[in-house]
Amino acid sequence: FDIPSSLVEPSPDRVREVRRTFVRGEDEILLTFVGSFAVYQGVDLLLAAIPEVVRQRPQARFVIIGGTQAEINERKMRLHGQGVGEAVTFPGRIAPDLLPDYLAASDILLSPRLSGVNTPLKLLDYLKAGRSIVATDVEANRLILDRNTAILAAPDAPSLARAMIELADDAPARARMGREGRKLYETRYNFREYAVRLAACYAALENGGS
Repeated sequence: FDIPSSLVEPSPDRVREVRRTFVRGEDEILLTFVGSFAVYQGVDLLLAAIPEVVRQRPQARFVIIGGTQAEINERKMRLHGQGVGEAVTFPGRIAPDLLPDYLAASDILLSPRLSGVNTPLKLLDYLKAGRSIVATDVEANRLILDRNTAILAAPDAPSLARAMIELADDAPARARMGREGRKLYETRYNFREYAVRLAACYAALENGGS
């Protein structure tokens, strides 16, 4: 059990500012990934899926948050070589208390994780943001996501691309998933629930030792 990396709620003015930074047209769809560039995080799987998404939906815009400058430069070169570099922005690492503005400015949040058995912390930030999610159908993502809060795609580039295109085309589904995700945060993955559960753990230890 865990909680989002920040308890700060997004600022409407800052959200509009962030969105203007990455989106030029009213019809553009903003898809955002947050995480390190470690292999298990699946950022290279995401990069492999992006060209097909951009080919079929030129209005798609991607923001990839995280990575070192060397890691970012290598990925930028790869994307430019595929002709889709202009569709992807790498703002680098974002402080946790600024991250809610970036997530709230997005239409779709991405978790292309490849492996692991623990809940990705970013998913809790995603749920708090109240935005729709595309995630790979792996154990780590399934720990807290289901069809109510996300599209779960097989962990390969064609499947991930199809899932992103499907959700980009379905505004009502995005809104519904966002509402369900926020509800899950408000009823379970929040500081209040965390404090209650932690207090119960301490009480159990105290009672067991008496």
